[in-house]
Amino acid sequence: MLQSSFANTNRSSDLTFALLPCIIKQESLVRFFPEYGFIEPGGIFVHLTQLRINSEDCNGYPLPGQKLCFTVTTDRRGRKRADVIFDGTDFSHLRLPICRWDAEREWERYKWDGTDDSEDDEDHEDSDY
Repeated sequence: MLQSSFANTNRSSDLTFALLPCIIKQESLVRFFPEYGFIEPGGIFVHLTQLRINSEDCNGYPLPGQKLCFTVTTDRRGRKRADVIFDGTDFSHLRLPICRWDAEREWERYKWDGTDDSEDDEDHEDSDY
């Protein structure tokens, strides 16, 4: 039912109305690998392909801690996964603002520091971790 109502929307404000009967969650992306990640709390799986399907930036990557709004479905094995995804701050189209190289660097820094700040790149390059 969701797919048929979503397919008939024009991806504008109608998207919100198409999703109203569904449960929509708003959480942060906290772990991301080259092609998939997890939204916490709840450990909800999200694949890069699904992010890109729902994004204006078809070739981008998500930022560490990026807020997402999404519907939750389950796969054939009963695991939770994000399905229809949009921006978690203003409920607009999802943006994947960084390239792969920047994503790898920012997610590695986030894993070690727990922060998504990219202050002084020279300081991070000289550190021993």
